[in-house]
Amino acid sequence: MVISLCFHPVEPLIAVGLVTGEVSVYRINSGAEAQTRLHQLTHHGDSCRSMCCTDNGALLTCSADRSLSVVDLTTGSVSWRRDDAHATGLNECLLAGEATNPAGMVATGDDDGCVKLWDVRQEKEAMAFSDHEDFVSGFAVREDKRTLVSTSGDGTLCAYNLRKGKLELRSDQLEDELLSCVTLKGGNI
Repeated sequence: MVISLCFHPVEPLIAVGLVTGEVSVYRINSGAEAQTRLHQLTHHGDSCRSMCCTDNGALLTCSADRSLSVVDLTTGSVSWRRDDAHATGLNECLLAGEATNPAGMVATGDDDGCVKLWDVRQEKEAMAFSDHEDFVSGFAVREDKRTLVSTSGDGTLCAYNLRKGKLELRSDQLEDELLSCVTLKGGNI
């Protein structure tokens, strides 16, 4: 069963994360063959819940097994991995802040509402926030203001200033779960 998928922003590639933890990367072809599988990865021990691709050939994956990985899409090998990225299973990952070569800053969110920012180049955690009371369900980044927004199953939305490393805003708690967020035209979240 497919849990997550992402499209490469430049190449005709799609990555699919399964409940078993497998990640498959396909090239989308035109013509008779609709797709060609490039890589089948088994680096997660539990479901692959979220993924995102960089412009320059890296795939970030996170799993219920608490691991965060960076996969080189050219070779299909794991170039960086953190097995104990969070205390509980990861639900979301997203490129955030200075996201270059192959993935500078990565935001992750877990089952307990913890949000972390990782500097993949230095292979370490840069920031951690515990402002949600339930699972992190979505992320969006407003690059011009260096703001990371997260949503949660507790019905709250939080906005973090990535330059200052602090919470800027937390919404009132809604009666329903907030399950996603997205950046709209013009950079508004």
